[in-house]
Order: sequence, then structure tokens, then C-alpha cells
Amino acid sequence: MCREISSAHIDGAANAAETMEADAHLVGCAACRSWIEAAHQLRREVVAEAVSPPDLVLGVLSRLADPTAVSRWSNARIGLAFVAVVEVLFAAQSLVADSLHGHEVHRHSAFMYLALAAGFAAAAWNPTRAAGGVVPMTGVLLVCLMVSSVLDLVTGAVTALAMVAHVVCTVGLVAAWFVARSAARPARVLAM
Repeated sequence: MCREISSAHIDGAANAAETMEADAHLVGCAACRSWIEAAHQLRREVVAEAVSPPDLVLGVLSRLADPTAVSRWSNARIGLAFVAVVEVLFAAQSLVADSLHGHEVHRHSAFMYLALAAGFAAAAWNPTRAAGGVVPMTGVLLVCLMVSSVLDLVTGAVTALAMVAHVVCTVGLVAAWFVARSAARPARVLAM
């Protein structure tokens, strides 16, 4: 019983009456005194060897304050970069069609695709500067393309490649919106 009370006393869990009872026992018991001294020594060694964990709070908070530090290449930014590459391919196809058929409209389409590709690539690379401007520009272009597509569907002049180009533009608009939204999101601070 003395050892249990002494152990509780070392941990600060024994009350005054228990401590006085254990102290009275220790006066006449060398084995318990030896045990209590070993317990005190063990506690000192454990406390001396205890290592505080590193403080990670500032590092975590600083990364949360910078949205690009958490995810430099989020799925939306990768998607936006991919859409930029596809837009360059559409531009190349339009330039080839222009050289084969001599229609100026193909050249103008190629320039539009290159402009979209440049905007999408810039937004993927640096969303805080570029994504905000790409979203309204692409949105207006997409509305115009949709109106044109409806007219083409009515007259029967729509092509599969044109529809694919519109879908790619729509994907670019959605990805640019996600990128712009994440870039504009204010830094979150954790409550402690």
C-alpha cells in the first residue's frame, strides 16, 4: 500500500492523509525507502530525457496563407495547362486549313485559339495575375460561340470539330474559374 501511495505522491495524485500515512511507514521500512528513491530517480531521468516536439504551427499557418504553397499545381491548373496545349493544336489545324483552302476565316480562328492558349497558359502559370481576366474573356467568347453553334445547328452547317473546340473552351472556362477562385481566396487562419 505504501508504494502505491508513494507513486501517487510522486505523480501529484495523493492526498495529504495518504501522504502522511506513507511517510510514517517509510520511517521504519528500508525496502520501501529504497523503492521510493528509485522511483524519484526514474522520474528525474524521464523528465530530463523528455524532448519537446517541434513547433509546427507557424510553418503550417504560413503555408495556409499562401494558396500556391499548398498546391503549386492543382488539378484545375493542370487542366488549364492541358486546355492551352489543345488550343494550340486547334490553332495549328486552322492554319493548315487556311494554307489548304485559302480562307481568311481559318487564319482568324487560329489567332483566336492562340490567344486563348496564351491566356489559359498564363492563368495556369500564375493564377493570381492572369486567371481573373481569362474568365470574363472566355465567358464572353463562349456565349458568342454557343449562339453561333445554335445558328449553325439550325442551318445544318455545324461540324464535329467545331463542337469539340467549344467543349474544350468550356472546360478551359471552368478550369480558369476554379483557378481564379482559389487564387482569390483569402488566407485562412486556424482558431487556436
